[in-house]
Amino acid sequence: MPDSFFDNKISYFGYGSLVNPATHRTEIIGYSKATLKGWRREWLARPDNSFGNVVLLSVKRCENSEIDGLVVLDHAHNQPALDERESNYDRHTVSARALAGLKDFYTSQVETSIYVASHFPQVDNAHEFCILRSYLDAVMQGYLHHFGEEGVARFVQSTDNFHFAICEDRHNPRYPRFVETSKSEQKLFDQLAPGLE
Repeated sequence: MPDSFFDNKISYFGYGSLVNPATHRTEIIGYSKATLKGWRREWLARPDNSFGNVVLLSVKRCENSEIDGLVVLDHAHNQPALDERESNYDRHTVSARALAGLKDFYTSQVETSIYVASHFPQVDNAHEFCILRSYLDAVMQGYLHHFGEEGVARFVQSTDNFHFAICEDRHNPRYPRFVETSKSEQKLFDQLAPGLE
């Protein structure tokens, strides 16, 4: 593949809803499964959004941890749309040495970024916040399709703050990029992350 192919391209590591291509709103070029070393997921309360007191996923550096995800190759002209989707997150650069398991060589030719929450204020009423089931379904379906049932289990195990209650909004989704899930998917997801409300 000629070097010019990589001109005007961006690459980013998805670890939450971006693992599910059904939630993407740009015409991406492709993606590859990968494992990112030295990072860990966490749920964080996000009071300043349009769908209530919810918690959303972010990541933090953690030397002895690793997380599965997708490295996505996209057109550079889609960067503003992606940044808007990931508002309240900052872009950080991921070291190529931290990425393992890439199956498509092209993803190593473009600098890879990751979105890290930057403006999530501390809250005193964390018990009033919840994980939207519709958001969790989108994330878990992405992991199921790309990493199998074991990958979904690893997602739960490698994510901090799963003590938050789960809001059961599957039949009236509040997450704007919700996905359709099968009965078997719902059963699996409910077993791995049962609702607490």
